[in-house]
Amino acid sequence: MRARLVIIGSGTTGLCLALEAARRTDPLSAPVLLLSGSEITTPGLELCRHDLDSADLALEARHGIRFWSGLQARTGRGSGWNPCGALVEVSAEGGLSGWGRLRELGVNVRREGEKVFDDDAGTLDGERARVCLEALAREAGAVVRLGERALTVHAEPSSPLVVETTAGEVNADAVVLAGAGATPLTPGGEPELVRRTWRERSFGGEEQGVSERPGIEEEPLVLDFLPSGELDANAVAEAFQERFGGQESGRAGARARVSGDLVAAPESGGRLWVGGIGGPSGDAAGLAARALGETSQGEERERAVWEGPDGSPIVGAVPGREGVWVACGFGVSASLFAPACAEGLASRILEGANGWFQHPRYDAMRPSVNWRG
Repeated sequence: MRARLVIIGSGTTGLCLALEAARRTDPLSAPVLLLSGSEITTPGLELCRHDLDSADLALEARHGIRFWSGLQARTGRGSGWNPCGALVEVSAEGGLSGWGRLRELGVNVRREGEKVFDDDAGTLDGERARVCLEALAREAGAVVRLGERALTVHAEPSSPLVVETTAGEVNADAVVLAGAGATPLTPGGEPELVRRTWRERSFGGEEQGVSERPGIEEEPLVLDFLPSGELDANAVAEAFQERFGGQESGRAGARARVSGDLVAAPESGGRLWVGGIGGPSGDAAGLAARALGETSQGEERERAVWEGPDGSPIVGAVPGREGVWVACGFGVSASLFAPACAEGLASRILEGANGWFQHPRYDAMRPSVNWRG
């Protein structure tokens, strides 16, 4: 097979890129192929909120929130988006470099002392998001082979790229390594990444697999927040009042809450997830258990998250390997930044550019990413 673009990695970054690239190419003369890499665990629940600390990434975060919140309305498919809003604990003395940029963009955020209320934020069910994106990518004409895994990428000057897979070989004009699991496929060219572990626990509600959830086509346009009776807004507020403060003013209902690396986020099925880098601290888990009347925690899960050495995402051309690109290191915000990354990277590759930042080394994603909205 000969492909215009081969994307390796079936997380939200790879799927967003497959969807965006397929929309811009002819599936017969210039097919887009998505393969599996060495996969990283899909986030169970991801909080997508505006970046308060980075003016450089404010635009990308804004675009990500608008993409996920509007996906169901545009396509009729459930994306796993839950528009709960977020309360972020900040330092009274600390400067928020992204604050001014957010105000310029007209973002619905406000600050009251050491709390920032982000009314546009929401949680994203990673599994449902992947199901939705895969279906949309196929409809757009992408060839999606999640059962076929890429093994290595050969890049020789003035020759097509060759991707060895578990089913044979694929020739490609360009290859994108989407996610940390794909970067080892170009030995010596992979970027430096820092691995961290995100652990989370559930409290209350009923566990629901994708097959047990409401049908995608019949799902309501806006999910009711905490629809089941076991877990309500008062219980959430009580469970975390010692860490986050009392009931907030403004928008009614419970919110996702953020304090440092600790995140308490609601799930549409009625459960509360408490997570953090390395694991939620004991006092947070204990508070949730007492407030919800739980004698023991529910499900516990973890995933690897990868960041660039300075904490920034890494997007651009792989040095010394013409036609090979990389998009990785998004940390816990992979799904948030994936839409803007996909649009910008698809534009650069399909326009034939030989480098995104025209810089001799990997660089962090900047607001030059092409976005529409």
